Amino acid sequence: MEEVITGYNILLDAKNKKPIPGSLPAKTWSGMQTISDDVLLRIIAVSKDEKPYRQLHPIKIRTQCKNYFEFIVGNFNYALDRKVSLEPFFYGSGDKYDESAKGVLDMLKYVKKLLEQDAASKKPKG
Repeated sequence: MEEVITGYNILLDAKNKKPIPGSLPAKTWSGMQTISDDVLLRIIAVSKDEKPYRQLHPIKIRTQCKNYFEFIVGNFNYALDRKVSLEPFFYGSGDKYDESAKGVLDMLKYVKKLLEQDAASKKPKG
């Protein structure tokens, strides 16, 4: 979640044409297994009855994180390295990277809240 927060803030700086401190971080992402099966099963247990959060359901957390780290981070950092315009990432008919990153960040915060609530309950799920 920390890397997504940092990445989101960098995206906002880029969108607002502020100096960018560097590329979007992705050191913790090592593929779909970054979120272990045990953690994924826990997330499924605590969120199966929940409504999607901003269209992103917690059971799709691996896919949403993969999309963020591999697509958004990869494309944005590639553009930074090549020193090309970053405007297409924020304006026009395509996906808005800042809005997509915010959706993933909000979903991660929501999942964290669900897991913390479940851990504190007298009868944890799953």
